[in-house]
Amino acid sequence: MRSPAGALICLLLVGCASIIPDKVQPIEYEIYNQWITQRFQKEPPKALYLSRFTSPFSQGSSSCRETMIKDGVSRVMIRALETLGAARFPLQSETSKIQIPYEYEYSSLVDAKAQNFKYIELSRVAFNRSQTQGLFTFNVSTCIDGYCGGGGSAVLASKIDGKWQLKPVGCVVTQ
Repeated sequence: MRSPAGALICLLLVGCASIIPDKVQPIEYEIYNQWITQRFQKEPPKALYLSRFTSPFSQGSSSCRETMIKDGVSRVMIRALETLGAARFPLQSETSKIQIPYEYEYSSLVDAKAQNFKYIELSRVAFNRSQTQGLFTFNVSTCIDGYCGGGGSAVLASKIDGKWQLKPVGCVVTQ
């Protein structure tokens, strides 16, 4: 049987835990839309596939974490992204989807039909309390004639004057 003090501590700890919505939120789609649009602004992909599900955040090495901190990402934001863990969430629903100026299909890398294409995986976005900063990771694979390579990184999104400003942070991982 728990003591009253133990129950109070447990209740306080649960009250401080981050609540992760069980589906991708509209604010996350805003950030995804902005990032994809900017990413391919100079050279739109001829064939673009997006993962059907968010990708889990992999913490990587401690040097990547330290690079994120040097790039201005708070430890709280990094922990929030780590808290999202390995859960995968659908990136499409009846009411929400990615809205970008490029044609795309939801797919898995192995199901992609084109020979030459880009394939994107996005993690969930971790936010600060005021939802003025978000942190997410991405992986982009470029496949040409059956050979694929790519990489990813983390992105810090900051809402300034009502618009999301995006900045790559941390280690850039290449395959």
